[in-house]
Amino acid sequence: MNEELIGTTRPPRYGAAVLDTVFAFVSLFVVGSYLGETLDLKRSDQTTVVIGVSVFAVHYVYFFLFEWLFSATPGKLLTGLTVRNLDGSRLGARAALIRTLTRLLEVNPLLFGAIPAALIVYRSRRHQRWGDQLAGTVVVESRSVSRMK
Repeated sequence: MNEELIGTTRPPRYGAAVLDTVFAFVSLFVVGSYLGETLDLKRSDQTTVVIGVSVFAVHYVYFFLFEWLFSATPGKLLTGLTVRNLDGSRLGARAALIRTLTRLLEVNPLLFGAIPAALIVYRSRRHQRWGDQLAGTVVVESRSVSRMK
């Protein structure tokens, strides 16, 4: 694969982000509801901490597992996108972990939502967010990877 991969800034990328946010929040709600029902509610401080940590973990595990196992989240799959290493190969655990951990800063509702990531994607040469730059990855349309093979 000699062709240089350039990421996409097309609307499907932002649609994928919205879909993944919805899917992740549904997962969070399911886990939070389950834990709320199964934990001893008399210990409200402990219950709140356990639910909070679990919800936080589920949100980030969602992104890590899907990108590691499938090189795409459900939102990306539904919008025809995939995440690839710069050489066009599938992501490994290390790249997926780097992308996931950088979401803490880039895509954080308490820190301006996805605005930092969107600005970085738009302004970078390969249309990568910081997590992509650090991991050596790029979000591309699935059909562009198929053409490279």
